[in-house]
This record gives sequence, C-alpha cells and structure tokens, in this order.
Amino acid sequence: MSSGATTTKRQGNREKLLDAAVRLIEQQGYGRITARDLVAASDTNLNSIGYHYGSKEALLNEAIAIGVRGWIAEMAEAAFSEDAGVGRGQLEASLAAIIERFAERRNLAVSFVEAFPQAVRSPELGGRMAAMFDETLASGAEIFRRGFEQEGLDLDPGHARTLSTLVAAICDGLLLIWLIDPGQLPSARQIMEALAVIAPPPSPTTAR
Repeated sequence: MSSGATTTKRQGNREKLLDAAVRLIEQQGYGRITARDLVAASDTNLNSIGYHYGSKEALLNEAIAIGVRGWIAEMAEAAFSEDAGVGRGQLEASLAAIIERFAERRNLAVSFVEAFPQAVRSPELGGRMAAMFDETLASGAEIFRRGFEQEGLDLDPGHARTLSTLVAAICDGLLLIWLIDPGQLPSARQIMEALAVIAPPPSPTTAR
C-alpha cells in the first residue's frame, strides 16, 4: 500500500471516530460511552483511538466541544432572535423559546450539562467553551441593545452584556431543574412576572 493511501485511510478513521463520538454523545451521553462503543459505531479498531487522539477521553472531549457548540448555537438562535420582539417582550419570548427546546433536544441538553465537569478538568476544552460563550453573549448583547433601543430605551453596552449573561445563566439553571423535575419549571410568563416584582419596568426618560 502506498504512503498516500495509508495517509488517506488514517485521516478517514480520525473523522469516523469523531463523527461516531458526536453521535454517541447525543444519543447516550458522555458518561456511558465505552471505547468499544466508539469502535463499533465508527467501524474502526481500538488502536485507532490511541493513534489519532491519544485516549478515549481526548476523543470525547473533542466531540463534546462540537456538541456544546451545537447546543449553544441552537439556544442562542432561540434566545436572541431578532424576530422575538423588543425590550421585555423580547426577553419573555426568548425564555419561552428556550424552554420549548429543552424537550426537543433532550439528549443534546444532557451532553451540554455533562460537558462542564470535563471542561473544569481540561484547560483546552474549558478554553474552547469559554470562547463559544463569549461569542454568543456578545451577539446576544447587541440584539438586546437594539431591541431596547426600539422602545426608546438607551441600554448601556455593559448592561446589555450583563442582560445577555443573565439570560444565559437563567436558562442554564432552568435546564438543570427541567432535567431533574420538569414539573418544577416555571413558565416564561411566570419568570417575567417575578422579575417585575423586584425590578419594575423603567420609563423611557429614566432608563440609561
């Protein structure tokens, strides 16, 4: 076999392993995947994992990064849609859209939660996740800033970024509650009503 053919085969095995890992993470979560699962799903062999990734954990971390990017992208699309309205109406619509996605993408949601312990242990994975969050929060901040501007409210860029971060934090917390006990999850309207108690809507003349 020529060296060119060997290189092509090795590149193919690397891609097949990664594709299989991403699929398995979405189907059954990080913690239950064995090396033999990866081999069977990718039609490769056990030696391929060590050759291309060094270890099963390194392969799964690479796959988790892809899965997390997919989850963040989906949640960002729901949370920061420019068609969701403006101001507080936009915030309520964002929360409602995200809560609805939980059930639709449960397996991916579980993998998203499982990614955090791995990110704490792996600086590389942690750095990649941090970069993903930064990109998403910056985009969300700009959309919220424009939305409040349409209501005549001058939302400071720093406040816009904080609001974007708050939405992400609320949604992550809601996800954890939903995974354990869906019946405890409040609706988007209930969340907005509770927020209004402690933070009444500002008037256009006072919001800065």
